[in-house]
Amino acid sequence: TESEGTNGVRKLKYVGTNGIITVNPHPCVKSGEAFAIPLKRCKKVGSSDITPQVPGRGDELFVLVAGVNAVEFRTYSDFCFFTDSPAKCIKWTGIVNP
Repeated sequence: TESEGTNGVRKLKYVGTNGIITVNPHPCVKSGEAFAIPLKRCKKVGSSDITPQVPGRGDELFVLVAGVNAVEFRTYSDFCFFTDSPAKCIKWTGIVNP
C-alpha cells in the first residue's frame, strides 16, 4: 500500500466552442475568484522588460541589506500588461466549494 497520495493536476484543459481553454491556478488570484483572458490578444508594453540591471546602478546585482548579514537581488521593470480586446476578458466572483 502507498503511504502518501496525490490528488489534482497543475492545469486543466477544456475543449470549448472557441477552442481549447486552459485553467491555471495562480497565487495572486484571491480564493473564490477567477479570470479569463485571451492570451493571443495580450502583450507586454513598456520601456523595459524584467532585468537585473537597474538604471543608474551599474553592474551591481546583489545589494547588502542594512542591519543584517544578508544580500538581496533586485530586478527592474517598466512595462504593463495590455490587451487590445478588453471586452473578451472575464472576471468571475463568488466561486465556492460545494
